[in-house]
Amino acid sequence: MTKKQKILLAVFLAMFIVPEVLWSPAGNFVNSFLQSGNIHPKIFRDNFLLSRQYEGLYKFIIFFQFISLILVLILLVKAKIQNKFFKGTLIAINLILVLLMVFIVYTILFFNMEIL
Repeated sequence: MTKKQKILLAVFLAMFIVPEVLWSPAGNFVNSFLQSGNIHPKIFRDNFLLSRQYEGLYKFIIFFQFISLILVLILLVKAKIQNKFFKGTLIAINLILVLLMVFIVYTILFFNMEIL
């Protein structure tokens, strides 16, 4: 990978990781969804984003994370990594995260689900 690609990869990963570490928006959604099939029960980690007044910010952060994972996936596909197994593993992990975020974005935006 070139230096520019490494910097972009770090920036795009930070776009996903920082909100996830601070507020766990995707983690909260998945954890509560797996527990009961809807978004209302126990949450993974309580935070201010789960208040109704911050619903727009919550949706923005989820969308922001989704875009960052798409950009990471594009960068990984274009990257010239010598070890094919390592590159494939990174792409597979990222693809799983992208599919998870597609599910979350689709559920929140198109089914108009409330956070809490």
